[in-house]
Amino acid sequence: MTADGILGNAWTSWPGGSQVGNLDQRVSNLDEKVGGLDDWIGGLDEKIDSLTGEVRDLNVKVDRNQAQIIELLSRLVGKDPDAG
Repeated sequence: MTADGILGNAWTSWPGGSQVGNLDQRVSNLDEKVGGLDDWIGGLDEKIDSLTGEVRDLNVKVDRNQAQIIELLSRLVGKDPDAG
């Protein structure tokens, strides 16, 4: 049962009664906003995970390309890169 149901008009005529109602509405609005932020953050988590995978893949490609460049340069100067 709400305060209005218990106290009737006395509650709403109390000077702070309407303020309590306004605060309840504000809290409810904040709850909705927090829920929206939770969803938004969840979406960001998914995007971050995806980007992390893409960065890993790019690192592998860069490493492979660097190894190929070293091998090609070594062939040009006539040295075996594995010989030290």
